[in-house]
Amino acid sequence: MNYLYVLLILAFICISSMWIVFEKAGKNGWATIVPFYNIIVFLEIIGKPWWWLFLMCIPYLNLIWIIWAANLFVKRFGDNTWSTFYFLFLPFIYLPLLAFDKNAVYKIMLPQKVIEKKNNNAFIWVVSIIFIIIILTLPFHYLPDHLLVFPKENMTFSNTFIFKSDVDRIIERYNKASFFERNAMNNEPIVRKLKEKGIIIDKNSANSDEDNN
Repeated sequence: MNYLYVLLILAFICISSMWIVFEKAGKNGWATIVPFYNIIVFLEIIGKPWWWLFLMCIPYLNLIWIIWAANLFVKRFGDNTWSTFYFLFLPFIYLPLLAFDKNAVYKIMLPQKVIEKKNNNAFIWVVSIIFIIIILTLPFHYLPDHLLVFPKENMTFSNTFIFKSDVDRIIERYNKASFFERNAMNNEPIVRKLKEKGIIIDKNSANSDEDNN
């Protein structure tokens, strides 16, 4: 429960700071709290069309979109490329600093700046690819073994992992289920996989094996 309070405080800091940043860019601060519209306003700030919104719906490509958009955003307020990392990974620190920095002024992209922007494109692509590799490999290398059970089957775009808390809920539901409910649950891919790994033991099957012996 304490973690929830911390997350709420950090979310409040980010939203209130972004409210001020939007106003610095000449936009309505309240747009920060309006879903989807806040992204459209964000795109207006970085000088991109509204249909860029759909790029964030494409798996993997949306990671590049996030990095690229964040890079354009920080540069509009005079920060360098490395500030992109602070914006992405430490927004609860970066956004308040940006919001209350009197020297941070919103800048419209001038024609001569376009050349500089093109020179940075290669760097952004490299950083984006590295970021995607880190995101895709992080669960395998850094998550505790007792949290990661197995990837869900039949995932089209990416592996979604079953964590111990989810497994506990499935086991609890399975144990409390009636005979007919268990038969229905046995058709679920997750339950079948858990039974294959011996995480879920079918009591009916176990009893029948004992009777046969």
